[in-house]
Amino acid sequence: MKQRIHRIIAWTLVLLMAFGGTYAFAATGASSGNADSAVKIIFPDTVNHWSQRYVAKLAALGIVNGLGDGTYGAQINVKQQEIIAMAVRLMGAEEEADKLSNMGTSLQVSDWARKYVLYALQEGILDPSEELKNNGHINWGERTAKREWVAKVIIRALGKDQEAKESADRAASFKDNHDISADALGYVNVAVDLGIITGTSSNEFLPLQSIDRAQTAAIFARAEQYLPQSEAVIKGALTAITADTLRVRDESGQVHMISLGNSTAYYRFDADKQILKSDLAVGQQVYVVLRDHLAVYVEVISDREPTESIFGQFERVDTAARIIKIKIDGQEVEFELDENVAVIDVDGRGSSLSQLIPLSEIELKKSTLSSRIIEIVVKDKPISKRSSGTISNINPEEITILDEETNRLETYPLVEQVIVTHEGKSLTLDDLVISDEIAYRVLNGFVTEITVTAKYVEPVKGTFEGFNEKKTTIFVRNEEGARGYDLAEDVAVHIEGMVYATTNDIFSGDILMLTFDGNGLVRSIKVENRNVEHLQMLELVSVDENLEFIVVKVDKAPRLLYLTEDTILEAYGLEYPVSELSKYITEKQRIDVVLSGEYVQRIKRSEGYTGKVKDYNPAARKIVISNPAIGDLSLNLSPYAFVQIINQSSTTLSDVKIGDEVRVVLSPEDLLVTQIQVKRTLKHTIETINATNRMITALDENNNKRYLSLNSSLAIHHPSKPYATIHDLSAGQIVTVTYYGSSAESINILDYKFGTVEHADRLYQNLTVQTHDGQILIIDTSKNFELTRGAQKIEISALNPGDRISIAQDHEGYTLAQVVLRQMKIINQVESIGEISFVNQMGEVEKMQLAPDVIVRAGNSKISLNDLKKNDRVYVYVVNGVIYEIDKL
Repeated sequence: MKQRIHRIIAWTLVLLMAFGGTYAFAATGASSGNADSAVKIIFPDTVNHWSQRYVAKLAALGIVNGLGDGTYGAQINVKQQEIIAMAVRLMGAEEEADKLSNMGTSLQVSDWARKYVLYALQEGILDPSEELKNNGHINWGERTAKREWVAKVIIRALGKDQEAKESADRAASFKDNHDISADALGYVNVAVDLGIITGTSSNEFLPLQSIDRAQTAAIFARAEQYLPQSEAVIKGALTAITADTLRVRDESGQVHMISLGNSTAYYRFDADKQILKSDLAVGQQVYVVLRDHLAVYVEVISDREPTESIFGQFERVDTAARIIKIKIDGQEVEFELDENVAVIDVDGRGSSLSQLIPLSEIELKKSTLSSRIIEIVVKDKPISKRSSGTISNINPEEITILDEETNRLETYPLVEQVIVTHEGKSLTLDDLVISDEIAYRVLNGFVTEITVTAKYVEPVKGTFEGFNEKKTTIFVRNEEGARGYDLAEDVAVHIEGMVYATTNDIFSGDILMLTFDGNGLVRSIKVENRNVEHLQMLELVSVDENLEFIVVKVDKAPRLLYLTEDTILEAYGLEYPVSELSKYITEKQRIDVVLSGEYVQRIKRSEGYTGKVKDYNPAARKIVISNPAIGDLSLNLSPYAFVQIINQSSTTLSDVKIGDEVRVVLSPEDLLVTQIQVKRTLKHTIETINATNRMITALDENNNKRYLSLNSSLAIHHPSKPYATIHDLSAGQIVTVTYYGSSAESINILDYKFGTVEHADRLYQNLTVQTHDGQILIIDTSKNFELTRGAQKIEISALNPGDRISIAQDHEGYTLAQVVLRQMKIINQVESIGEISFVNQMGEVEKMQLAPDVIVRAGNSKISLNDLKKNDRVYVYVVNGVIYEIDKL
């Protein structure tokens, strides 16, 4: 398509015909001797009218002109032939239309409009079959144009007929969508998508309403950007402003010196009225219309030059050569700097090239017009701090530290002459080993000082020989001989198969692995040469008079088990030496034992068993429980048997159901069931922890206070550790606690996952969730499942696909699910080491932790954390104080 012809006389003649009346001619620069006064783009009736900018743009381009009385006629309705003439001129096809002026058309139009209508018919802008319906050809040109018809004409003029056809089945977003003709709907949709046509403030399109000259100017001015650019138009970045010139660099890199006149009109994309020339600023994107090499219309179309972002680590800058070098994925890359490059610091304030610090994470904004860097944004400076932690890895170039404050691995480069000391003595890097505890200083991202606070001690393996009298020192023997090691106050003992082992469970001859804390004290003891076996309901056949062994029946066969002086006797919840055995257990009674090999660690009279109810008849006083270790146990109920269920004060025997997991408590004399303790798992919030007394207070869901004693029968289960201790718990932590009756059996630490609801199947009671790391979880919601939104419990049927959800599961599969509601925040800045800060309306700054694989989105597109800017508004999804997802608004 050819460029439109910009001849002033030709424009005005055409415009005279196009709007049928007496119009003012625009004088040429030659006739007036002053090109600055030759073009009128602002009219008396548009000075305070919303359409001023649109009319001025089209007048500058020669698409419209004023009426004979000097006004524009903003509220005068436009005829169909006038719309077609404007569309053809907007397309720059006037010269081609001139060739068709001697041809005829069945549509009744004014003589001056015939060539435009013929061209429109030839190019498919008008469809004869549509226009000729119901004698539509009669007086066709003089009819006022309707809004939906104008949408059809302009979209076809832009060459987007196919897009309109593809959008014809999509309902428009307007309240009066039903009033839009079927053959116009697709065109209206595309016009709205392109931002060419908008609805009313009440969200109505008014498809059959006549369109006036002001509305037409707005539509055609918005549509102009989708057509080839006129030779009279210059678009680009504003690089300099003087009293009478603008310097503009276009997308090809060519620089244009543009003259300004007294009547040059200035506009902004977000304002209807004129602005001052002083409102222009270097770096803005401008749209300039020229007449006789003079700017008549200047519009700021963007406050920023179009750029692409490049992220990397700052290396150095050559200010003389205007070159910056950064490292991207380990490779050094250089870029040319614009002479007016801006530097923005992490706090959003202006900075300079000389203040850039090596190793800073930066964003370079490269102009897509000049390919030069026009802005440098410092996203993250190398930090400077003092902290402490444990060495995780070290080499001559860098060190990785598990930081005590952040509980994260942090890696830093080392300065060439790093200062290393221990207890006042100088060391070298070679003296440092993994697991050394250190205090360290970071200066501009480099570790400059390291002070060893506790040297790492190699683990010791040996054979247990005993403790000192106070049990504060343990003695082991290996090839280097026997040696004693002092114990830490909270030393942990690990024995495979034992729920909660203590130093009392370590026997002579055990092979031990001792590990040490930073002060050289034993912090954990692992017994490596034995597994623990639990046997229940064994018949005690006989006891050796010297208490060296006992004989029991296992699967109806006798078995010899050895006693030692370290064997512990349990009776009524208390511990006694094995020498007291005859006081509490007699032959023919049933016993439970804990074995290591053939040696008895613990022994007690059988008092109760856990298992799943396999059969149950309260009337017949019978219960059968299935225990994985000892099989099915058929037991009789005592006449006084009762049921105990946590948080249920009133119970009957009928409260027990087949399939329930229970613990049955037996009478000492006749082994009848006196209690049935039903297993329940409850959610608790830890309130306080007393590590010395091994006591925990917690609140259940009803705000009842629970006191939990970490004795040998109360286990702590961690989702990712084989052993867990009291130190894995913290105040405020949510856990599940498993009870048999009113007795706590275990504290279960939860494994949290964040994801999106894919499907909630109410029929099969399954919930499908895609976690933020891409896993698919299918959760059985029929049992041991709790779902909440805020403080309210809800059913899975209340969930919708796309809902964010937090899934917390304990080691037995008990699941706590919570709908994660989004929170609106205002960005302060992305902090270092996995944190982000926000600012509230009071100006207060709040820091929050980021998940290691936090998802950041803008609309449907994933973006980088570095794309977030100060004062950006975002939605965040937070689980236990950690942000898993950020949606930029």
